[in-house]
Amino acid sequence: MFEDAIKWLRKSWYGALVAYSIVFFGVFGIIWYFADPAGIPENIDSLPEFIAKKRIFFHLLLTIIVTAHIIIILLIFELNFFKDNSAKKYEIKIQNLTNGDDVKSPFKISGSYKIKPPEDSIRILEFSPVIAQYWIKNEVFFDESTKQWFVEKIYIGGDDGERREISVAFLGENSKAFVHYFDKANQDRDKLIGIKKLPTDIQICDKVLIKRKIPPIEG
Repeated sequence: MFEDAIKWLRKSWYGALVAYSIVFFGVFGIIWYFADPAGIPENIDSLPEFIAKKRIFFHLLLTIIVTAHIIIILLIFELNFFKDNSAKKYEIKIQNLTNGDDVKSPFKISGSYKIKPPEDSIRILEFSPVIAQYWIKNEVFFDESTKQWFVEKIYIGGDDGERREISVAFLGENSKAFVHYFDKANQDRDKLIGIKKLPTDIQICDKVLIKRKIPPIEG
């Protein structure tokens, strides 16, 4: 809920005005409440006459200064917490695979999470170190009773013994639109289209480097 409110405040000028007003009047109220206990006099002779006549002008001046600093701190916090660390807070981990595992296609992938991410924001990615190409794979299902996530069947390409990096990734707003287009483009194709570079707001939560194992043909 708090994150949704921050997103709304960030999208519009009146949202920013609301945020500033809340902080401004909050700070003003605190300063006014503590003025007498702090010993701030009604008149301050060292200040200009139009300020010194009424303590409220001193309060307003102090409020503007304090509010400006609070807004700057909140902006720094908001940028770091909701952009740089947006995927980290979900703590999504791969548990049933480790680096170097031999894996037959298709295979199941699963893991744990701490906080359930927004709808349609988590995807499995396949990456080939040989040709430096990504393929966007399945959506992830969440079991809220056990704090586990899973995908029953993941199909990967490559020859026997070829390495593939499998990752669970968080999609930002821009990459959601990209992935939607990618799904449509691949809807009627037997072979998925690969991409060389991921959108900038896709964040890798966890990854493993596995080897594809193709069983020998019997008979």
